[in-house]
Amino acid sequence: MPASQPAPSLAARARANPVLRRRALANPGLRSKLPASMLPGRLRAQRATQRRLAQPVVPGGSLTQAELKRQTAAMATTKYAPLEAQQRQAVQGAQAQQRDVGGWYDQYLAALAQHSQNVANIQQQAQQNLAGTQAGITGLSGQDYRDLQSQANADAAQRQAVAADFGRTASDAAAIRQALIGSFQAQQAGEGAAAQGYADALARVVAPTQKLAGLAQAAQGVTRARQAQQTTALQRGADITTWRAQLTDQERKNILAAQALGVKTQAELAKEAAGRATRRETRRSHVAGERLSGQRIQAERDRAAANAARAANKRTTSGPFAGKTQREIDAMTDAQASAAIKAYGASRGGRGGRGGGGGGGPRWLTPGQSGKGLGQLASLQRYARKAQQGQPFTGNQPQARRNYSQALEKLQQRLAAPAHPILYNAALDAVYKGYLTPATERGLIAAGYKPSDVSRTLRVPTAQKSRTFRNTRAYGKAPPQPMGHA
Repeated sequence: MPASQPAPSLAARARANPVLRRRALANPGLRSKLPASMLPGRLRAQRATQRRLAQPVVPGGSLTQAELKRQTAAMATTKYAPLEAQQRQAVQGAQAQQRDVGGWYDQYLAALAQHSQNVANIQQQAQQNLAGTQAGITGLSGQDYRDLQSQANADAAQRQAVAADFGRTASDAAAIRQALIGSFQAQQAGEGAAAQGYADALARVVAPTQKLAGLAQAAQGVTRARQAQQTTALQRGADITTWRAQLTDQERKNILAAQALGVKTQAELAKEAAGRATRRETRRSHVAGERLSGQRIQAERDRAAANAARAANKRTTSGPFAGKTQREIDAMTDAQASAAIKAYGASRGGRGGRGGGGGGGPRWLTPGQSGKGLGQLASLQRYARKAQQGQPFTGNQPQARRNYSQALEKLQQRLAAPAHPILYNAALDAVYKGYLTPATERGLIAAGYKPSDVSRTLRVPTAQKSRTFRNTRAYGKAPPQPMGHA
């Protein structure tokens, strides 16, 4: 496992954590650091609008689209806001008048309908009264006839005479009275029908027509008020277009005049200031990076020196040079090394060869013991390839390519120790050499690993047999003893 990991970016953490993404979207400061691909459609369109408004109206000018929009809105508000408010009030007044006209005519129609009903009631009452009068006249005529006849008979009896019969005269008088009442009743019925017809005409024909005319006139008032608004809107749009064109032309003329006079525009000054700030920051970053690189290189040199010193003072515990330090082994001559190897081989019952001819041979690990180390080779090989190609173990920052020794040091510092240090060399041989070197094979044999198993796991071949155990100055003195291990 890597010992240390650089902190991932906010975008990477937001992609992996939905809760953090929601918090970042809710915070304007964090939201500005997220890429546009992580924003919802509304915020993505808003960011695009903000970028568009931040652009200058004329390339190289200081007047931005946002400032042009603000100045245009201020002009339109100053010139047209009072007129538009007055026209809105006119529309509202015309609409209120239209509603009131309808209400007034509704009240007028209701009054006319009531008048028509009153006329009908009066006519009905008059006819009933005339019918009663006619019946009364008929009854009074019979009573008058009897009274007159009785008076005449009494008067004639006093004079010992006979009274005349008033029946025909009374009947003719009653007929005349009934005819007069019938004529009056017919006249009253005609006048009542005329009055009823006039009232019905007012309520059902004249007044509705007047209402329609009044509503039409009120609607014309509303239409005129709305047409005035439309005319003002057209004038406003034309003035806005003209104003924007004038400001744009003025900005273009200012830029041309400044270029002719050699005066730098605000945009150029801002660009130069931004360039100076960028150069200062770049220089500061380079100086800091060089200082950190120097410190890191010096620290690596110190660690390498310390590791070399520890390795030089490390004593071997097995093999022909057991009990000697690496410094003592390097100081031996070829003859001394050959003599030590022969003596070791003789002590093991052989001729000093690889494992001896008649001795016990290499001490191989059990399958369970070797399986742990073989299982770690794939991961070591992957990290060794990253070190060779300059890829970081974690994060996205590119790094410098490492050679064999630098890659070994990086693996030892950044990864947990494997089952045996010789596995580092096997993984590095597979990446940098493409095969297992004789020294690595000897180290694997000394550690109890079969080179054939290791080469099969790493998918690389082993060295040739003629180079397996040659006593050269580079590899022949002793099997490599990895640093930090016995």
